[in-house]
Amino acid sequence: MKRIPALFPLALALLLLAACGPAPSGSASQNAASLASSQGDGSSEPATLAELYGEDYAEFIGDTIEMQMGNRMEKNPDIKYFPITEEKPLTEYVSIDDSTEFHLSDDGNPVVVLPAGSVTSETFGAQEFILPKP
Repeated sequence: MKRIPALFPLALALLLLAACGPAPSGSASQNAASLASSQGDGSSEPATLAELYGEDYAEFIGDTIEMQMGNRMEKNPDIKYFPITEEKPLTEYVSIDDSTEFHLSDDGNPVVVLPAGSVTSETFGAQEFILPKP
């Protein structure tokens, strides 16, 4: 897990380039179970975010999502994300834990799905945030 801190600057740069706009929905049929099988471990159990990103996964994912929220607000002034506008941590609005919904994008990146109304107005629907590949 010592590789994660070394990859963090690269991941942030990729997120700035690729994830500033709304995330593509990807294939809804791809889920955590397909992620586990795509890693070639032969496991039939679904992978969790903790299994993918390690011990500090919640902080890393929270920081990544908050950065994307800020970028989206800069590009689209109509959308307001509660954690950014109210200057509160994402964890006051949603939990990042083993029950956090995610699936794979067409490129194989985990995509966290936050329920409609949890981090922005419900009119914007569920919000998806692409994470860098682990």
